[in-house]
Amino acid sequence: MCLEARDRTGGRLATTDDGLDLGVTWFWDGEPRVAALAARLDVAVFDQHLVCDALAQHPTGAQRVTGNPIDVPAHRYRPGAAALTSGLAAQLPDTVVRLSTSVAGIRPNGGTVEVRTTAGDLNAGQVVLAIPPALAMASIDFQGALEAELAQLAAGNTMHRVAGHPGQPATESARLALRAYKRDRAEPAAAASAKPRPSPSTRCAPWCPPAIWTRPSAAVTGCCSCSAWLMGRRSELVALQRDDVREVAEGLEVTIRTSKTDKDSAGETIAIPRGSHPLTNPVAAWRDCLHVLDQAGHPTGRLLRRINGV
Repeated sequence: MCLEARDRTGGRLATTDDGLDLGVTWFWDGEPRVAALAARLDVAVFDQHLVCDALAQHPTGAQRVTGNPIDVPAHRYRPGAAALTSGLAAQLPDTVVRLSTSVAGIRPNGGTVEVRTTAGDLNAGQVVLAIPPALAMASIDFQGALEAELAQLAAGNTMHRVAGHPGQPATESARLALRAYKRDRAEPAAAASAKPRPSPSTRCAPWCPPAIWTRPSAAVTGCCSCSAWLMGRRSELVALQRDDVREVAEGLEVTIRTSKTDKDSAGETIAIPRGSHPLTNPVAAWRDCLHVLDQAGHPTGRLLRRINGV
C-alpha cells in the first residue's frame, strides 16, 4: 500500500495540465532504465532542442554565449514526466495507492507498525518513508519510537525544534516583518551604490524564452519581477493565481498555497517589501502585470500564463 498526501502521484515530479514539467524534466542517454520505463509505459519522448545560443548570468547582465556550450543531448517526455508515475499507478489495483492521505503518526504496535493517517489507522509489517527525513520529523509523530541520536540526525535543519525552540515568530505581523527583513538583506550589496540595478527582466533572461523580449517591457517586467523577488520554486510560481498576490501598504503579500515541503498544503504568506528603485519596485511591476493580463482578457485565474503565444 502507498499513502500519498497529495491528490496526485509523483511528489516532486509534477506536470501542469498544459504539459509544463515543474520537477523532473529530462533524462539522458546514460539512463537506459528510464528510457526502458518510458517505452514500456508507451510514453512518447523527444530530443531536447540544442541548436541555439545560451544565455548566461553575469554581474554586468545577461550575456549570450554562441553555440550553446552548456547543455548536452537530453530527452524529454512529450506528455510530461507525470505520465511515468500515473502510468505505473494505473497498473496497480485500485486500493494500493491512496491519495490525499497524510501520515500523522507512526509507532510500533507489538509485531506490527501502527500508522495514523487522516483517513484512519492502519497496521503494517514494515513502513518505508519516501519523504525528506527533516520533513518526516517535523510532520510525523513517532511517539518516542526513534532513538534520540537518530531523531536528531534525521531532523537536520529542524534541530532547533527538537531542542524545543519555536520555529516561527508568535504573531502573523512579526512573521511577515521577518520575511521582509530577510528578503531585504538578501538583496545585493550594490544597493548602496549609485549605479542602477539591472531590471528583473534582465535578471530573468537566462530562464525566459527569447521570444518574450518581443513583448512590451511592461509585460516582461510585470511577469518576471514577482518571480525574481519571491525567489520561489517553479512549482510555486506556476501555481500562483491572481488572487494570491495582494498589494498592501508595505508592499506585496503573496500566498503560497502548497509547496514540496508543505505536504498538507497548509499554505504560507510571504511579504515582499515595496522598494523604491523604478526598475525593481515590485509593486509597480505587479501593477504592470495586472494591466497586461487585463488587456489580454485574463481578469482571473493563473498569474503566469502564455499571452499571444509567448
